[in-house]
Amino acid sequence: MRSSQRSRNTTKPPPAGTERNGLVIGMNSELSASDESNLAHAQRNYTRLMAHVAALYCMNESSSVSAREMVQLTASVIYVLGIADATEEEAARTLCADDPIALWHKCLAALDARTDAALAT
Repeated sequence: MRSSQRSRNTTKPPPAGTERNGLVIGMNSELSASDESNLAHAQRNYTRLMAHVAALYCMNESSSVSAREMVQLTASVIYVLGIADATEEEAARTLCADDPIALWHKCLAALDARTDAALAT
């Protein structure tokens, strides 16, 4: 009887994928097949984007990137994409873009515009 009472009294987290500043983001340890698929897609896109950024960094030469440099590039990419303080679900949603490289360039241009505007005032 206690276990049934306990299960009735516990609050389930809201569904993952809901937005901040509206519905609350929920954390759920059980991933559905769709969530796993989205996560895998986000990981592939992230890998593709980081390969692109590393190639730009090396000016398309065959050069190795140190672990320290890769950490700095990673911090830069997540800052530009606006996911530095995002939850895993929010970051995955961002990285599930059709073209993560185009998204990164768009976010970079927006960041440049905001920086230019701030410097102009």
